[in-house]
Amino acid sequence: MAPQIDRRSVSVVAPALDEAPTPVIDTLPPVVANTTTSAAVPQRRTRNLSVLVRSSFSVPPGVPVRASCRTRVSLTLRRGSRVLARAKVPLKVSGRTCRFEKRFTVARNKVGSARQLRCVVRYRSTKALAGRTWSLKVPVD
Repeated sequence: MAPQIDRRSVSVVAPALDEAPTPVIDTLPPVVANTTTSAAVPQRRTRNLSVLVRSSFSVPPGVPVRASCRTRVSLTLRRGSRVLARAKVPLKVSGRTCRFEKRFTVARNKVGSARQLRCVVRYRSTKALAGRTWSLKVPVD
């Protein structure tokens, strides 16, 4: 005897005595209630990008450290020849070195697809040290 299919439920038709019962499976998809799903939500890209510039330089022997580090350095953040931001930052004394750091906030569309920016550091001349200009490569996260 062939199994009969009911469209809304599972039914078992009594087989002959020598056959094992075969369940008939409904062809409609099961209804699942009260399920929760979780997925990783991608972080929204912000409009601004934060770039940290941190560096130091050592004071030559025989030169007073306090007099060398008692000034400001001017920082210019560049992408190629385009100036993105400027700042004047005071120096901090750490042993025989002068340290500085500055966090720039730059619009993401100004940075574009650049992987690194250039920061031009200008040290003004003091009574202890002559002025000097150098540049740093700053990675973009």
